[in-house]
Amino acid sequence: MNKNYRKTVSFLAALSMVSASVVLPSSVLADGSGIVVDGTTASVTTDKAGVAIVASYDENGRLTAAKLQEAAVGTTTVEVKTGDKVMLWDGIGADANKPMTASVEVAAPIATTEPSSSPEVTSSPE
Repeated sequence: MNKNYRKTVSFLAALSMVSASVVLPSSVLADGSGIVVDGTTASVTTDKAGVAIVASYDENGRLTAAKLQEAAVGTTTVEVKTGDKVMLWDGIGADANKPMTASVEVAAPIATTEPSSSPEVTSSPE
């Protein structure tokens, strides 16, 4: 069973790479299901129970780890890092293996301020 589990997770991760090659900050469907990434956490929101999958990859794009977490109705929070893909599936197994939302790739944070190029002016005591 462990071998089939790994094959299933590998298949899901590979499928998500093919189906969503664009880096998005979030994926939200009209029914309210979706994934929103904020730093090192992803909020997975769904109106029916499923499985949140966090797939990690090495610099060559090979799957290195997959974490599964039950996603209850409402919002579930999962830990992520840059380069991970977060997916929401209806389950894992023969009867349940359909994505409920598009996958979301965790992008590196974007700097919100530019470093100052001029030295700070200070006054000296007289």
